[in-house]
Amino acid sequence: MSETPSRPEWEYVGPAWPTSGAGITGWDHPSVVEAMNAAFPEFARVVHGTGPLGVFPLVPQMTLSVGGHNVSMTFAYVLARAAYGRQHLSMLDWGGALGQYAVMARRLMPDLTLRVTVKERLEICRVGRVHLPWVTFESSDEACLRVGTTWSCPARASSTPRTGGSS
Repeated sequence: MSETPSRPEWEYVGPAWPTSGAGITGWDHPSVVEAMNAAFPEFARVVHGTGPLGVFPLVPQMTLSVGGHNVSMTFAYVLARAAYGRQHLSMLDWGGALGQYAVMARRLMPDLTLRVTVKERLEICRVGRVHLPWVTFESSDEACLRVGTTWSCPARASSTPRTGGSS
């Protein structure tokens, strides 16, 4: 009895990036934002808990991971260095998903006033705004890079992220 070969996880599709064709949606595929949305409450729980920050922002179920710890502590170090001697800090997170690093920054530096902008795909921005209304989500490169742009209203650390629902 022969087994039917399974479809490969990865497939070579040619030397150029495919721009059209059936099923080619990349990061715009609905499953991407669905997976991020489903993982967000667990990420918020871990970050707002008292345990170690050994967590990858997009894979919060992998807690107490050495790699996740290293990523989180590297971010914490850079954030603390950037915030040194300041009361206010602006942060642009290009490709920042639902704003996980904004949540982590707020938890790590509760006395710092943060202005955070996340540059992301349109649908991810829509869902991100539901979870973190204090973060500015932009899908336009131009909006993020405009000189003199105020990215968002200052937010204090007393707010906590929403973990569901709609606005």
